[in-house]
Amino acid sequence: MDRATEDGAVEGPYIVYNPVFRKYYLFVSYDSLFEDYNVLVARSVSIMGPYMDVNGHDMADTGYLPQYEIGNKIVSPDARFYRHES
Repeated sequence: MDRATEDGAVEGPYIVYNPVFRKYYLFVSYDSLFEDYNVLVARSVSIMGPYMDVNGHDMADTGYLPQYEIGNKIVSPDARFYRHES
């Protein structure tokens, strides 16, 4: 098993526009299929980004560590942008 190619994998990007909040939402499938595969979401005011999570982390920031802390998991109890409009 090659951990370098499994951990942190990103696939299946999908963008949805919400006209009420005037924001774009980027959904991506993330991480290893063998352990902790999940779906992350971030939002932007522009379809071109940047797409930020609730903590202000840019989804494209590959220098931020640990990478699994970027984006909001929507399959967990913290499945929304807390204390922020949707």
